[in-house]
Amino acid sequence: MGRVQHTGRRLFMLDFGLARQYTTASGDVRPARSAAGFRGTVRYAAINAHKNKEMGRHDDLWSLFYMLVEFVNGQLPWRKIKDKEQVGLMKERYDHRLLLKHLPSDFRSFLEHIQSLQYVDKPDYLMLAGVLERCMKRRGVRDCDPYDWEKLAEAPQSVTTSSSSAAVPSKPQQRIIANVTKCQDKLKRTSLCCNPFFNIGLTLQCRWVEKLVEQGNSCNLGVKARHANPFYRRAPSESYIYHSDS
Repeated sequence: MGRVQHTGRRLFMLDFGLARQYTTASGDVRPARSAAGFRGTVRYAAINAHKNKEMGRHDDLWSLFYMLVEFVNGQLPWRKIKDKEQVGLMKERYDHRLLLKHLPSDFRSFLEHIQSLQYVDKPDYLMLAGVLERCMKRRGVRDCDPYDWEKLAEAPQSVTTSSSSAAVPSKPQQRIIANVTKCQDKLKRTSLCCNPFFNIGLTLQCRWVEKLVEQGNSCNLGVKARHANPFYRRAPSESYIYHSDS
């Protein structure tokens, strides 16, 4: 994400791991190699990558197109094929217009444009960006809309609000909660952890009691807590801790 205020919500994606300079010092496009080898991810790679041909700027747009299709459709037709050669053959023979079924109609011009490009051709980036901008505008998407992670950051507030408005526990439930609190306080003051799993068992017991409170049940904590705690080993001097006052 951008580091200054005017780019703080702008996402920059950089990956030069398999990049190759395609122009010379004079700005001319370098001649294509006769064999370049496969580079990229099989699912999103352009057909030229499968053919081990030199890849140009339009091949990056093919990968972008495949990713956009997967974002919208949820999958690509060759998603279950692992063999690189078979995926390449399927891409070569597949009618790519079928991938536009659930995409905005504007993407037909996107597809037709990248299909018309060759290695030396410069893509019309302004036209392609305009396709995306028109789709956003038609669907009411704005640049200032929150990202998914910004929406998630707001979620705990709603959870806190809903929990604070919960109903007050009944008297039987309050007794159960009081007993659990008494257990926890007593553990802080005594040395009952000769069993290394004791605290795990206490955690399980507390969760079980919380479940009972949610269901509005009352219980005899002294009897049922021992069943809920599989690691419980009662110390003789502290046996009263787990018994209900009622």
